[in-house]
Amino acid sequence: MGLALAFQLFMLAQPLDLLVDRVFDRDDAYYYFRIAQSIAAHGWATFDGIHASSGVQLLWTGLLVPLAWLFPDPEAYLRAVLGLCIAFNLCSAVLLYRFCRLIATPVAADIALVFFAGLLFEGSSAFDGIEYGLHLTVLLGIGISAWRMIVLGEERQTVPLALLLAANVWTRLDSAIVSFAVLLLAFSWLLRHSANSARRILQMSGIMALAGAAYIAVCLWLAGTPLPLSGTVKTYYAHRFFEGYPFAVEVETLARFWLKIQMTGPLALLPERIADIGLGDGLHLFSNPQHLAVALFGAAVVVGGPLLLLRDPAYGAGSARLLRAALFVLALTMVQSAVAVLVMKDFAAVTRHYYGLHALLWIVWGAILLDLALRRFDPLVARLGALVLVLGLAAANVSLAHKTLTDPIDEANYSVSRLRIAEQLNGTLPRDAVAAAWNAGALGYFLDRPVVNLDGLVNDSAFLNHLESGRPLLSYLRAEGVTYLIDHNQRDLTLRYMEERNPDEFRNGIRWSEVEKIGQTGAIFVLKLRD
Repeated sequence: MGLALAFQLFMLAQPLDLLVDRVFDRDDAYYYFRIAQSIAAHGWATFDGIHASSGVQLLWTGLLVPLAWLFPDPEAYLRAVLGLCIAFNLCSAVLLYRFCRLIATPVAADIALVFFAGLLFEGSSAFDGIEYGLHLTVLLGIGISAWRMIVLGEERQTVPLALLLAANVWTRLDSAIVSFAVLLLAFSWLLRHSANSARRILQMSGIMALAGAAYIAVCLWLAGTPLPLSGTVKTYYAHRFFEGYPFAVEVETLARFWLKIQMTGPLALLPERIADIGLGDGLHLFSNPQHLAVALFGAAVVVGGPLLLLRDPAYGAGSARLLRAALFVLALTMVQSAVAVLVMKDFAAVTRHYYGLHALLWIVWGAILLDLALRRFDPLVARLGALVLVLGLAAANVSLAHKTLTDPIDEANYSVSRLRIAEQLNGTLPRDAVAAAWNAGALGYFLDRPVVNLDGLVNDSAFLNHLESGRPLLSYLRAEGVTYLIDHNQRDLTLRYMEERNPDEFRNGIRWSEVEKIGQTGAIFVLKLRD
């Protein structure tokens, strides 16, 4: 763990282009940054300075706003956000250790930290500027509080648990299903074991109701919508995703998307980039031996793990409770991922930041099962085996860290390309220029001109109405005073299932005759709308 945190702290001192290439390479992060800066500087939530937006997770945005006030310089702000991510990673590690000590053994807690360290040697989830570390911290807090209440009988945990469940909703709205399920479990326990069940249930219900009302009030203040508009936009794209395809094709494809997510469960025990099994190569999950090996490993752990646990004297009478808790969380992760697939549709590649609970389940469960397995051996052999595991993962992680720090900057990386374009255009674009982009995050953050978001995630409800109306995009661009389009012309989630780009149009909406190409960096076009 120490090496992992030291590596992250060392990243704070790296050049800007390396941070953009290796850390802040997810466009969504820049949506947060720009909106938080706008709230801090101008008192309203906007990405482009023109349209109000609520397309963010509220608790993370609330934490980013004070940083934006303290660090107005864009580069200094990125480093401050990275520091905040590192702080939450440390909190997650401490809570993970405490949680495993609470429900299992000290050895399992040590093993869990070894697995967790793997997540901290990469920027794809653990410190890329979004709410992953915060979400892990909240989820682990829920786990500790719920265990103390439901298993250990600490009735006084009702208020802390309710506050954490509310924070979970504020951290990721799609994780509300987790809060709802745990809340019902807590109610069930109170009804069976508490003499003050009615008062306790009213307390928890009141906290959740107030948190929900406050959530809606904040969204209305931000952009006049009761929920973040980004969720509505994603639902819009999901509804049109399978247009023209038979229902059977939709069901089969969604089932494969869901199965793909479940297959990544065991990979939480390894750093994401080390554990890459090529899930972006289509839906043929068993197209090579590596896929099959991962599936078989996961099946063996799911089936064999309970047998080991129930027969191990070290866990005693608590083994059955632990198994029931694991199955409850496993069921929750399956339902949560099913809901995400139905809402998001296209999972050509699985991104971990949607599934914090999924990763925690496998890290904790994997640590417990490895602890159980080591107990089957002579103590000396077990210690040697544990040492080999720790050294092996440490070597792999250090190798990954070295690669992260020494590889050349990937100029083809979309975020790097947008940084380069912004650096060029800041000195050449007219001061009154208004740009637009579908993937507007990094560009809007680094370009010193308004950048209107055209996929709708951080635009306003009027733009969503325009999307739903089917009216030509060009009419919207003219009405909003947009003069430049800056984006790639490759496949993304704005396309329907199996749809490809129309060669006669830029991003299937603007005819090439309607724009003039004035530049290109990597795959990113810079186009000027013709008068």
